[in-house]
Amino acid sequence: MKKHKSKIPKFKNEEEEFDFWSSYDSTEFFDETEEISEPIEVTKPKVRKQRITMLLDQRLKAQLQKIAEEKGVRYQTLIQMWLKEKVKQEIKSRIS
Repeated sequence: MKKHKSKIPKFKNEEEEFDFWSSYDSTEFFDETEEISEPIEVTKPKVRKQRITMLLDQRLKAQLQKIAEEKGVRYQTLIQMWLKEKVKQEIKSRIS
């Protein structure tokens, strides 16, 4: 009996594996997979954060808190979301 040769190569590192799966459709390798019953936990990598201190006008803080409450998040989270959005826009506009 001939041994079935895998079409999925052994990868030296994650970058090589990423390049491979970016180039191929995983359904082409369906016959080489097996069903697993254990749950797989997918977690976001932890991003190191640094605490900063800033002074806000009381009225601005109150407005931020109201908007954040309506969105169901803390006002600090809302500020961080908006800062990320603005930074992405700024970077994108510089590239264009």
